[in-house]
Amino acid sequence: MFRLTWCARVVDSTVLRRHAARRMRVADQESKCQRDQQFYTSQCIGGLAQRLFDRGGQIIKTSAMSIALLATLTSPLFAQQSKSVTSVDDLLRSVGLSKPSMSGAPDFNLLDPNGTLVGLSSYRGKLVLLNFWATWCGPCREEMPSMENLSRSFGGAGLAVLGINQRENAAVVTRFMKTNGLNFTTPLDTTGRVAGYYRVYGIPVSYLIDTNGQLIGVKSGPMDWATPAVIGVFRKLIGGGIAAAH
Repeated sequence: MFRLTWCARVVDSTVLRRHAARRMRVADQESKCQRDQQFYTSQCIGGLAQRLFDRGGQIIKTSAMSIALLATLTSPLFAQQSKSVTSVDDLLRSVGLSKPSMSGAPDFNLLDPNGTLVGLSSYRGKLVLLNFWATWCGPCREEMPSMENLSRSFGGAGLAVLGINQRENAAVVTRFMKTNGLNFTTPLDTTGRVAGYYRVYGIPVSYLIDTNGQLIGVKSGPMDWATPAVIGVFRKLIGGGIAAAH
């Protein structure tokens, strides 16, 4: 009887040591996952799951943290929330832009005040801020300095700002731009034809066009385009490769 009892205790002790070792490996894996910015990848998930189950398919006694972590990693909600990028709609909504009712941006070819032909398709591959304005429009004049600051923030790298002037001649537009120190491109929509393409019924109206020529955002009325939040969103759209992911 003594030997039988002693053997049972030895077996129990061996099992406990094995489980203790497994718990230590689980704790090490948790710590590694937390230190790693990519610990939500399949390697960490798979490694943790492998250690949570023994050879007989029975879950070992481990910390509540491990079980909670595995449940989180394998839940549908986590899979949805752990996308690599924030959706374009949510990103733009955070700075006051709405989703346009149209999808593809209508192409156009207009002359600027210097007589140079400006075509929207020539900006493919860049994020485009397309603004409809006029010199007599107070809210337009209010927001244009911030558009200039936005344009300068990127220096033409990945972003083009186009201010489509409505039904005014080249001399008026040139004088206004020079007086106010504005340098972004201003195509002249002298007949209002392009405004009709974009369903513009009042100004200012601004559209954001992604690198594939798709409309991704619209803003009716003036806006401060040079706030840190707005510039930050534009940087994400350009530098993060989100601009075409819509």
